[in-house]
Amino acid sequence: MHPLRRLDRSVARVESAAAVFVLLAMVLVASAQALFFNIAERDVAWAQSLLDGLSWADTFLQKGTLWLALIGASLATQQDRHIAIDVLPKIAPPRARAVMRFIASLGASVTAFILARVFFQACLIADASVPFEYEVLTAEGPAHVCDVPPAELGATSRPDALCALRAAFGAAGVRVASGGGIAQLIVPLMFAVIGLRLAMRALISGRAALRGGDGPGGEDPDDSAPNDSGDAPRTKDAEEVPSTP
Repeated sequence: MHPLRRLDRSVARVESAAAVFVLLAMVLVASAQALFFNIAERDVAWAQSLLDGLSWADTFLQKGTLWLALIGASLATQQDRHIAIDVLPKIAPPRARAVMRFIASLGASVTAFILARVFFQACLIADASVPFEYEVLTAEGPAHVCDVPPAELGATSRPDALCALRAAFGAAGVRVASGGGIAQLIVPLMFAVIGLRLAMRALISGRAALRGGDGPGGEDPDDSAPNDSGDAPRTKDAEEVPSTP
């Protein structure tokens, strides 16, 4: 198997696991929110308390939908199920077909990388201001709760998980202010992954065009490649014939 294909499939497995995890979490959170809401309407105190604790549920469901959409788009690209106009490639000779795939994949890859940069800058701008719930008034003016020393917090509690994530992103040069802003970074990340996948397809199609053959297209070129042992690939129609003495 080609090393790029092996890496691509490994990334796809991680994306699939992430999509399943996010979907299950969304179902559980939405179910719990609906259950506690219906019970709280009957003036049950503990249900109202739990419902107040799920004040973040609507934001989580909104960002979770965004995650599923972007991960799904990336997986569609990995499986060559994204939208494509393939009228000309079907009637073109093999080398011309490979050249067209190379040009289309390269152009789409450049576009995806540009969108990744644009959305990355947009996410940073949208999350530049400190949300009111994370703002603390200090002697030097308002500051983010994660940037205030513990002695100046007073009765304000610090969200440790958010502060840890914020510190990790800050170490990488990415300044974020809220969990929602961190979640939105899935958009430029997935566009970058899509761009890498399209660049890989452009590379494979370009090599095929130079050799005068057809590119991988919608099929996996590894299915027709020799296996690790060096033997010729076996076809579905091949049957083992018992040897005769």
